[in-house]
Amino acid sequence: MNCGPFDYLRPDVRFENTNGPRSSYCFANKGTYKFTESGPGTTVWVDKISTGKNWVNYHDANGTTVAYRRHYIISFPARPPHVDWIEIL
Repeated sequence: MNCGPFDYLRPDVRFENTNGPRSSYCFANKGTYKFTESGPGTTVWVDKISTGKNWVNYHDANGTTVAYRRHYIISFPARPPHVDWIEIL
């Protein structure tokens, strides 16, 4: 799927138990995605989030929920957070 320039939620992540490059995902519409249940590793680190046209809640491994507004881009170059799941509101 082509994420387009701004429309979709696009998290760029790395899985702990793989040696491969960063993986990019594209999401649209309300819902949740649980990385720890869907990916090849048990620990998932987020390098970048682009929210597109979506309000997003990010749920990290420590139980913290962070809300991101529409059209927001954030990168974590030095200390990427550990994500459990992500939600489009």
